[in-house]
Amino acid sequence: ASPPVPLDLETTAAVLDAFDTHIVRFVASLEAASDAKLLESWRYRKGETVVFETRRISALRRFVLNHLVHHRGQLTVYLRLLDIPLPQVYGPTAEDRTGY
Repeated sequence: ASPPVPLDLETTAAVLDAFDTHIVRFVASLEAASDAKLLESWRYRKGETVVFETRRISALRRFVLNHLVHHRGQLTVYLRLLDIPLPQVYGPTAEDRTGY
């Protein structure tokens, strides 16, 4: 298989558009997947070597959802460092006392 071609994401609008497009595709794929398919085995390989194996649903949670949460956390740190007000993620932020 050939390596993936990087997307041309020169602007904020291009990044947001790519994210929105990929989220729609991901949700459609997830909705189309049967429970049986999600419980099938998934293997992470390095060439022919299996590095580890887990169920597809576990791989989705670890590599998609947890990764997205991780980057959202990084973004909040960067926004705070730049003194940019944070949007609410799971309710009011530490700076927003109006929600308490």
